[in-house]
Amino acid sequence: MRRFLVVYGLFLIFVLVTYRGWGISWDEEFYKDSGKFYLSNFWAPWGMIAEKIPEYHALSHGAVIDVLYYLPLKWWGKEDRFEDLHLTKGLVGSVTLVMVYLSLREMMGKKSWGPVVGMMLLATYPRWGGDVFDNFMDGSAALIYALEIWLAVKAVMSKGGRWWLALAVSGAIGFSHRVALVIVPLLATVVLARQWGKKGWPKLGVMALVFYGGLWLVDPYIRTHGLVGIDRKVSMSADYFVYRGAQLFEGKYIFAKNLPWYYLPKWVGITTPLGTLILGAVGLGVMKKWQRVVLGGAILVPIAGAMLLRPVLYDGWRVFLFLSVPLAMIAAWGWEWLWQRGKLVYRYLALGLLVATISLSVKAMVELHPYEYVYFNQLVGGLKGASGQYETDYWGKTNREAVLWFRSNVAVEPQARYRVKTCATKHSATYFFDANMVWVPSLTEADYFICFTKHDEHKAVTDENTLYVVRRQGVPLNYIKKVERISK
Repeated sequence: MRRFLVVYGLFLIFVLVTYRGWGISWDEEFYKDSGKFYLSNFWAPWGMIAEKIPEYHALSHGAVIDVLYYLPLKWWGKEDRFEDLHLTKGLVGSVTLVMVYLSLREMMGKKSWGPVVGMMLLATYPRWGGDVFDNFMDGSAALIYALEIWLAVKAVMSKGGRWWLALAVSGAIGFSHRVALVIVPLLATVVLARQWGKKGWPKLGVMALVFYGGLWLVDPYIRTHGLVGIDRKVSMSADYFVYRGAQLFEGKYIFAKNLPWYYLPKWVGITTPLGTLILGAVGLGVMKKWQRVVLGGAILVPIAGAMLLRPVLYDGWRVFLFLSVPLAMIAAWGWEWLWQRGKLVYRYLALGLLVATISLSVKAMVELHPYEYVYFNQLVGGLKGASGQYETDYWGKTNREAVLWFRSNVAVEPQARYRVKTCATKHSATYFFDANMVWVPSLTEADYFICFTKHDEHKAVTDENTLYVVRRQGVPLNYIKKVERISK
């Protein structure tokens, strides 16, 4: 327990020290407003909800997490403070580490170092850490996945016990939030069905009823549409028809629907710390059969599904960020196996891999902060090697740093008016504006242009007019440019 408290305490310190310094992702304002609306209208008929919430949003995302994140803001009377929203997300996201620890301790025993190693590998997983504070969908999906894994472990190890019903409820919450999150409960149910044999059919029936009942309670869309709503959610996950943009992949812009079959596994491979990949490969080979089904399946089934079904993917693998949880856990299994071999050579190898992995990850996170989500590993030469080949700042969170520099170095005359055009969502920049800064919708009205590098939008104004560039590891992520006007 002392080891757990040390690691968890350090992460909480990280949350409390950094929560004020995160930018605003492009969809964060919408989800915050969605939470506010659902809080007052959770039990309203869908016809009323549909006036505020688009159907594609309800199909791709449930209401529970939006409400969960909004409630503390309402309690504190700080509904418009994104810094407090980020604090809430950071604290809620930290529970993911708790679930990882509890799951591994259940499987490895209380005296093992493996559970703490799993926590450390996830806490220093740059892509996970970079999205915990300001990503509504994906950080929370990782938390739900971690909760489901813990309940699955408890249920399987107790051959059902009192955990199988909780597993069904968590599956309902997971399915409502993102359809793929139902995979762990399904895998665990397969294992339980083998344990129970023919006598388990009544329990399986009860689990199905509890799952549907839980889904009816937590998902307003399902309450109205019933089984048809479930079918629509599944269909939506296979073809996210709202997004039809292009993605930068291997140096080319490719329409999301036409991305190659290996898009997801390659993204996971080039953005996961190498030590975690190595230890994960060891872990997959040494786990028990049921652990391989539940934990291994938690990674391999979603990836295989994406490769076969070819859903619309975008922004790297952030919509599959929940895979970081079982990745860290399986890597901890690999580490534990090496550590327990007894021979010094194995222990030195385990310790060396762990120290190298955490050290290199922390170094990269410090250099990239607060944009840890643009991390790439050594397979592509880090962020510098990935620049121009893969998406970097797809969130537009760099707008905060750019605006703060602009305020301190350009918009210094209180009585003047500085007209600024920005990229990403308006709010991701204007939230940080001073009173003398005015947002304008087009370059023809602007004196200055603040824009991140996604889709090369910053090139709308020549680089010769650049005043400042937000960089990490030498790679440009956001430009501030002076807009020149041609006199008639």
